[in-house]
Amino acid sequence: MYPGFKHMHLTLSYFVLFLLLAVILVSFLRRSGNTPYAGAFKKVVLAGLISAHLQLVFGLYLWFSGPWWPIQMGDPILRFRSLEHPLTMLIAIVLITIGYSKAKRAQTEAKAYKALFGFWLAGLLLILLRLPYEAYFSFVH
Repeated sequence: MYPGFKHMHLTLSYFVLFLLLAVILVSFLRRSGNTPYAGAFKKVVLAGLISAHLQLVFGLYLWFSGPWWPIQMGDPILRFRSLEHPLTMLIAIVLITIGYSKAKRAQTEAKAYKALFGFWLAGLLLILLRLPYEAYFSFVH
C-alpha cells in the first residue's frame, strides 16, 4: 500500500504544480484589470486548492507510515525526507489556503487577484525550495 500512495503522491504533484503555475500566471495578468473573479477561473483555483490538500493527505500518510522513525537528524537525506520536506510543504499549503480564503472574501477583484498571486507564489516558492528533485525527475522509482 505504501508504494501505491508514494506513486499517487508523485503523480499528483505534477498536477498541483501545473495548477499553481496557471493560477499564479492568470492572477498576475488580471490583477490590475477589472476582470471578475468568477466562472471557470474560480473553479480552477478551487481545483488547485483541493489537489494541494489531497497531496497533503497523501504526504501525511507517507510520513506516518514511512521507514524513518525515529527521525535521524544526523543523516541529511533522512532529515530532508522526515522533517524538512514535510514541514515546508505544510507551510506552503497553509499559505495557499490563506490566499484562497482572502481571495474569496476580497471586496474587489483586484484584491482577490493580488491575494491569490502573493500567497500562491509564496507557496510555490516554498514547494520548489524543498522538492525532492532526485525522485521528482527520475521516472524510475
